[in-house]
Amino acid sequence: MDIRNMDSILASVSKAYQAAEITPKKTAVEKDEAANRSDSVVLSPEAKAMLELCRSAVAETKKLPATRDELVKSLQERVQNNQYKVDPQEIAAAMLRELKDKI
Repeated sequence: MDIRNMDSILASVSKAYQAAEITPKKTAVEKDEAANRSDSVVLSPEAKAMLELCRSAVAETKKLPATRDELVKSLQERVQNNQYKVDPQEIAAAMLRELKDKI
């Protein structure tokens, strides 16, 4: 293999290394300080209240049964007997009432 202009290649590589920024290695003390630092978060009173509300909602939900067996059984029977009728007007009115309460 014949490599020509070896001097210019070495000069280019040397120049590149000299131009590169060399970051000093951290000392053991600096490493320990970095390891001991920790992130922290400060919650606003509103966020704390929301968190407490979520926790209480989860606690209340855990008290409820997974399904309301009597209601499910009743609905199954009504659907099977073609007795379950949905009133679209009533559902729309309930949805609008709920939306109005949230506004």
